[in-house]
Amino acid sequence: MDAKTTAAFVHIPKTGGTTIKFILRNSTFLRHCDLLPLKPHGISTPRDVAFMKKIYFFGLNSIAGHSLRPWLTDDSLSIEFFTMMRDPLQRCLSHYQHVRRSRQRQGGDITFEEFLRTEKFNDCQVRHIAGCADVDKAKQYLRERFFFVGLVERFAESMHVLKKLFVHPLNIEYQPLHVAGDDSTKQEVLESDASREMLLEANRRDMELYAFVRDELYPAFRARAGITDFDTDARPPRPSPWPVRYRLTRWYSHGFYRTANKIRRFINRSGAA
Repeated sequence: MDAKTTAAFVHIPKTGGTTIKFILRNSTFLRHCDLLPLKPHGISTPRDVAFMKKIYFFGLNSIAGHSLRPWLTDDSLSIEFFTMMRDPLQRCLSHYQHVRRSRQRQGGDITFEEFLRTEKFNDCQVRHIAGCADVDKAKQYLRERFFFVGLVERFAESMHVLKKLFVHPLNIEYQPLHVAGDDSTKQEVLESDASREMLLEANRRDMELYAFVRDELYPAFRARAGITDFDTDARPPRPSPWPVRYRLTRWYSHGFYRTANKIRRFINRSGAA
């Protein structure tokens, strides 16, 4: 990567992404954007990149988002991807817990079996990287298009590796964000033999991809960064709550970019775009 590269964080749900975005906002300052697609919950396209660049006319060092996929390209923006992966069973349980709590806040509920009936919640990490349930395609994308893939289970070490490989200066001090305190929903699933079997079946491809990253890709990135020894108990120091750089970056994103994107979506729905 060179100094003109834009690092793109592919945010897979429930893999520590909110904390990563904290680091990016606090490091790249106003040159970070949480990319939004034209269609809510859609996948970003070059058209979305072009709109983003109009708002961030002063340049971009990093972008992030659930809508990012590794096949996104832009002729005027040099994009290099990175992501974080998590033990598939734990990730799936956290995802279910998140969805269930959201339903309960709205006065409803959802069982684990109902959750898994939605295709996108099965082998979520493979689908997010490959665009389908093709583990070989996901491996190929990770090999060819990602300058780094970290592990949530080795988060502190992953941040040190990322700092070494990141093309722009990276401040890896962070505030852990969106950490669930009550795991009772997860325990309900694990206490049932039938639910545990469904959990395994729904994540078989993810487990293969995760093993590939853990055993092959991650050690290679670690070696490339020159990190041969790391205290697994070490933690980067925490910054003061909500540093000024983070707050200003978030303010610009919410005050200008998100507002402009809402207007763009309204115009698109009206058929005038």
